[in-house]
Amino acid sequence: DAMAICRTVDMQFFDTAPKVFTNELELNVSAETVFASFQRADDWPLWVDSIAGVEWTTPAPFGIGTTRRVTFTNDKFADELFIAWQENKQMAFCFTETDQPGTNAFAEDYQLTELPNGRCKLVWRVAFDPAGISKLVFLLFGFAVNKVFKTALAEFKVFIEQQ
Repeated sequence: DAMAICRTVDMQFFDTAPKVFTNELELNVSAETVFASFQRADDWPLWVDSIAGVEWTTPAPFGIGTTRRVTFTNDKFADELFIAWQENKQMAFCFTETDQPGTNAFAEDYQLTELPNGRCKLVWRVAFDPAGISKLVFLLFGFAVNKVFKTALAEFKVFIEQQ
């Protein structure tokens, strides 16, 4: 399959991307618990239906500049670069390369805020610059795409609260 190099972006992309989806959820676990799960490669496929596997490609400790490879259930993959990292507070990454078609640039941002009684709020932002046919898909089905993210977030809540 043809590899597509994606445009590497920074945190400003979340303000400038053609498509940004923001969803938030309160969780009955601490920010520390959530962040620990984010660092466990084996946790991701348990709540994101489209992810088959995650492999950190730089050694711990993780931070800005860390990389990982995500393999999807459709046998496509994405190489990711972390562009924000604050322990128990925030992590964000962008794709650097993928064989998923239709992606000029793609980034995700996860922000955690502590709440009283050991709870936290998760704000998840997904930003896209779609290419080719993907542009039309987002134009027509943006609401459906966001439903996928909302579903994933709901599944994460169930997953993390059972830990």
